[in-house]
Amino acid sequence: MKKYYLILLIFSVLVALGCTRQTFTDKVAVEQDIRDNSIDEREIKEKSESNENLVNPDNQENSSEAVPFSPPLPENNEEKVIRQYRESPEIPSEKESAGLPSCENAIFTVAPVELGNVYDITPLGNIGPPGHTFPTEHTHIHLTSGGSSSRLYDLFAPTDVYITSISRGIGYTQDPEDYTIYFALCKDVIGYYNHVKSLSPDMQKIFSSGNCRQNPGDNKYTYCENNLNFIKAGSVMGNVGRMQGNFDFGLIDIRKSNKFVNPSRYGIRSLHIQCPFEYYPMDMRNKFFDIIKRNDDEQCGTVMQDVPGSLQGNWFLGDARADNGMDWDKHLAFVSDPLEPSFKIVSIGGTFTEAGEWKFKPIISGQTNRIFSDVKADENIYCYEGMEQNGKVLVQMTSSNELKIERLDGRCSGNNAFRNPTLYSR
Repeated sequence: MKKYYLILLIFSVLVALGCTRQTFTDKVAVEQDIRDNSIDEREIKEKSESNENLVNPDNQENSSEAVPFSPPLPENNEEKVIRQYRESPEIPSEKESAGLPSCENAIFTVAPVELGNVYDITPLGNIGPPGHTFPTEHTHIHLTSGGSSSRLYDLFAPTDVYITSISRGIGYTQDPEDYTIYFALCKDVIGYYNHVKSLSPDMQKIFSSGNCRQNPGDNKYTYCENNLNFIKAGSVMGNVGRMQGNFDFGLIDIRKSNKFVNPSRYGIRSLHIQCPFEYYPMDMRNKFFDIIKRNDDEQCGTVMQDVPGSLQGNWFLGDARADNGMDWDKHLAFVSDPLEPSFKIVSIGGTFTEAGEWKFKPIISGQTNRIFSDVKADENIYCYEGMEQNGKVLVQMTSSNELKIERLDGRCSGNNAFRNPTLYSR
């Protein structure tokens, strides 16, 4: 009999050890799954509950005695979460940014071209549908009237910069080719020149050594990512001018955000566009501002003009995006004139009528040419007449982010009722 009880005791111990070993093995498996991010929280919970029941089969009736399973927290390894690749081709990745200078006290020190050769500067927010139905995100620096000269002007690095990307387009303007150059000033600030007509020998080498690609079936546009090649302040980067006579100067500051009503409709560049002249010392900044033919508190102009809950700002047809060039004709904007901000513009990319800008002097009451920020989803139909267009544009906000619009013949004093409106949203 003693031998029988001894065998039974040994058997019970072995069973208990087996359960404990199984419980330990399952816990290790769960921990490994967590490290590998291969199971979700629900699976972790199920496995945890299963293990608790192995330890205490009466867990549900006696939860106070259960030993809860607490999986270890993942290691705080920053390298794992640092973005290795570029979110947008012209913006350095987080890993690349780590090797760039700090942006504290970083400024431009050299004008892009000799300012004595500049006769005009168009501020941010220029309107020119269909290509620029929304306020333009960069300034235009004018050297000659378009088509009047083939002269080239040296283009300078505005400070010590690091080239992030160079692209080339063939046959897109009246000149044979155009280049766009993006360059980092520091970790979070990226400037760019567009409509560069030729590259300096050093820049040509950088372009040729980049990671380049073309769109399938289109050899007219080449886009290259570059490895933050260093260019010293004041170095000649290329030439601008030629038949076009102007070029673009823009800036992105990742530290600052534009508060569009629906940011998901925009690319990273649009969300962080700023005035490039604001990044010069005060005396140089004022030289640029003196050339701009605009006199108000926003001398450099504005890009983001959305006012939530009102008509003012950018609107889209269907699922159109701001950063898709194929969607230009689906854009619609109710914004200020870039040079005369007291005047307002209905900027139409196309679709429901031909592309164009309907400019007018706004009224602060009534339903004709009403200032955009006053127009709400109040069931009223508002009517707009341009200074140079025939006909009228009817608009009605049906919700805070939806509207109906239609172009009709006649004046606003007539019958303002829709016939076949088009729907926009944002």
